Amino acid sequence: MISYSLMARGQFTKPPMSLQKPDLQGTLKKSIWNDRHPQVWSFLCPLCRAQRKVPFRSRPGGVRQVSQVVLTAVFFTICTSPWLAWKGIVSVFPFWAGFEFIYRWRMRAALPCPHCGFDPYLFLIDEDWAKKEVEAHWRKKFADHGIPYPEKGKPAEGASPPASPPGPSPEEAAKASKGQKDSPGSVRGESIPKSP
Repeated sequence: MISYSLMARGQFTKPPMSLQKPDLQGTLKKSIWNDRHPQVWSFLCPLCRAQRKVPFRSRPGGVRQVSQVVLTAVFFTICTSPWLAWKGIVSVFPFWAGFEFIYRWRMRAALPCPHCGFDPYLFLIDEDWAKKEVEAHWRKKFADHGIPYPEKGKPAEGASPPASPPGPSPEEAAKASKGQKDSPGSVRGESIPKSP
């Protein structure tokens, strides 16, 4: 029990955590299902399973972006008013086209995985092209580390030949079957010793 003399001196201003009521209002405001940053595009790379985050929204057109383009067009109109007057406000459309082109170009450049080279956009267009790009990525990674890239169908340099299966080779088995005839007491040309 907490003594009142300590509370009077201000040493215990809050009751211990076990006696406090839980703060449900703060908990209800935070949802575990809502992303903290909804503009960040987060996904797993389907090839290497790395966590990927692209810092752009999939489509441009937020309030901030539209206002930037409009302010740029207004500034351009004011600067060119001696020549174009208020007709310069039409420059919003070319500025928006330029902004969208650059935005989509940056988004497209951020999509390929830096770990494995997989590009989801390229995969949707042409799977073979995407496979070639992944292979080119790995060839470059191998070359950067000074390791030869393993070619398909060829053993790697310095690798031992594949081990032969256990048992006699096919040539030895053919010689053994031609030289000896199977008798009722033999298995594969070998005679079974009789027990005394």
